[in-house]
Amino acid sequence: MSSEPSTLKRLGLDVSLAADGQAGFAANALCPICHDFLEEVVEVNCAGRHVFCRPCISETERMRNRSYGCYRGKSCPSCRGTYSQIIAAGPLTRSFIDQVKWKCVHVEKGCAFTGTKKQMEVHLETECAEQERECPFEGCTVKIRRSLLLAHQAICPFRLVPCPHCNESVPFNGTKTHLEECRLFPVDCPNHCGQKLPRGDVSAHRQTDCPEQKVLCQVDGCTERVRRCELSEHMESCPFRLLPCAHCDKCIPANAMEKHLKQVCNKVPVECPNGCGESPAKENVGVHMETECKEAEVECGVPGCGEKRKRGEMAGHEEGPEGMSKHVRLLVSSLSAAKQENAQTKKRMEELSWQMNYKMEELDWENSKAQKKLAELKRENAQSKNRLANLEGENGELKREAAEAKQSVEELQSSVEQLQEDVAALKRGDLELTVRLPDFKRMAQRMRKNQVLWSSPFYFQENLFNLIVYPKGAQHSPHNYSAVYLQSRDQHRRTLHCGVEMLNHYGESSSGKVEGTTHSSQMGFGCQNFCTVSDLFAAVCEDGTLEFSVSLSAQGGVVSGYAGAG
Repeated sequence: MSSEPSTLKRLGLDVSLAADGQAGFAANALCPICHDFLEEVVEVNCAGRHVFCRPCISETERMRNRSYGCYRGKSCPSCRGTYSQIIAAGPLTRSFIDQVKWKCVHVEKGCAFTGTKKQMEVHLETECAEQERECPFEGCTVKIRRSLLLAHQAICPFRLVPCPHCNESVPFNGTKTHLEECRLFPVDCPNHCGQKLPRGDVSAHRQTDCPEQKVLCQVDGCTERVRRCELSEHMESCPFRLLPCAHCDKCIPANAMEKHLKQVCNKVPVECPNGCGESPAKENVGVHMETECKEAEVECGVPGCGEKRKRGEMAGHEEGPEGMSKHVRLLVSSLSAAKQENAQTKKRMEELSWQMNYKMEELDWENSKAQKKLAELKRENAQSKNRLANLEGENGELKREAAEAKQSVEELQSSVEQLQEDVAALKRGDLELTVRLPDFKRMAQRMRKNQVLWSSPFYFQENLFNLIVYPKGAQHSPHNYSAVYLQSRDQHRRTLHCGVEMLNHYGESSSGKVEGTTHSSQMGFGCQNFCTVSDLFAAVCEDGTLEFSVSLSAQGGVVSGYAGAG
């Protein structure tokens, strides 16, 4: 059937392929729909309990539903009886079908195999000489009997053979293409240097070894490319090769040496401009002419002589009798003038010494006056600093007193405002206040149930009130609950609206809160389960104080009657 899963292996079995003595069994092992061996055996619950391949009966139902609709009854393809269920065949049925023996599907070709369907599948897959098999070589589409497969593989154009150079397995019909690409196939050097080497090594050979490969000259500045075998010869004559200057020992490119010697090098020897026959270095020509050149004209060194001659002739002038006589006269005259000048200098020095001593005395006197003035200024400065410090102290004290006075005024103003508010509240019949219980935590922790703490008393409507707290609960309080009451010392005469709220350590409302009304006949108001003990202690401030917000308000009253006469 077209809808069969691809995993089913249909062999085309029929009764004619039943093994000897198995024809009856074989007929019952065939599907009535596809007439092939039963696969994924199921049975329908018709009267005959007929069996089918699951894909076959499912496809039959699908086709019937498409043709007649899903509301028509299901009929068995074998007996036409109706059925409602398809169920897997029982173990005995499947075992019976699996045990039927068959001849090989190639029995007409001479195969003598006999076995079950599963055994035949293994036989066809692994050993049947008449079963056609595909050639295992990639690219080959030949199908041939197993008995001829080995002979075909030996001559198959797609068979794998090893490359004689790289030993890689390649298809026989692709050997030529592989050899054109094989990296180990020997080829001639493309530069015709005479070497034969593997194709994959050609690039490295040309980069490093080939004598015919043109390479760039290694001398800086030279862009010429020459064959590797001529590189050494070229570098010996390269115009950019470096040569040492014979005079300054600098390395200069050969094509720039002439310019260097003529224009740059200062060590090159040059002829003396005076023609003395010497050749000093270019940089030393000036020194030579000033100190050594015999043809340079120089002046006699004796003061006052003024005679000018060539340096080579000056010795004769200085040592000759005429020169010597002139020089002696000049020296005697010069010595006399020097003595006279020395006497004048000495006299001037004495005058300057006296003036300097007189000036030093004046400076000492001025310095003494300045030192006294400086000491006086230091004393005045110290006194000024002391007066300034005293003034700053007095100013700070005044500022503190002013701040304290301002704070006192603000506190007084706040008290007045609070008093005004309290008076207004009393006039309205309202009272709100905070009741603070100092050291509450320490005192409450030591108490037991039904033990009480009384707050300081406060007045409202001429009555005295107290806030009463049972930290561990009153007598009838639930377990772990605290009780809080507002109690009047005297019997008040009006109906009061009361509110008690516990504050946490931030001054905000906490979990405990109670509101209500008391009448003139009652002495107090409160709650025996005001809050849990843990919440009560959690509201205590860091200093151990517990605070409550208390509000009281009274309704307006009516006064009736007259005052007594006289």
